[in-house]
Amino acid sequence: MKMKLFLLIITGLMLVIWHSIGTSASKDLVAARTLGEGFGGKVKNASGNGHNGVISGTKWVKGKFGATLEFNGDGDQVLGAHNDALNIEGKLTVEAWVFPTGWNPDLNAIA
Repeated sequence: MKMKLFLLIITGLMLVIWHSIGTSASKDLVAARTLGEGFGGKVKNASGNGHNGVISGTKWVKGKFGATLEFNGDGDQVLGAHNDALNIEGKLTVEAWVFPTGWNPDLNAIA
């Protein structure tokens, strides 16, 4: 009985902490593109702010967790419309999952 109560309390605390971390991390989120649509010429913005993108020069491929976009370094990009909310001043965090298929020490950059 004590073990069940202990596990119930720990589970409840974990849910409260998980929920508070998830909501506080996203309150200032401007744009988030998961690139997981798998088809079409557009990518949706997951932040809810409408900053969707249009793919140019890239193609959909199978990724580790579903579909993703493949960028071969020859002008591939996701374009977004101008919006003043995207003029970030101050601190900025950019995240990306990258799977390089080759290495060129003079040209490898994510920008």
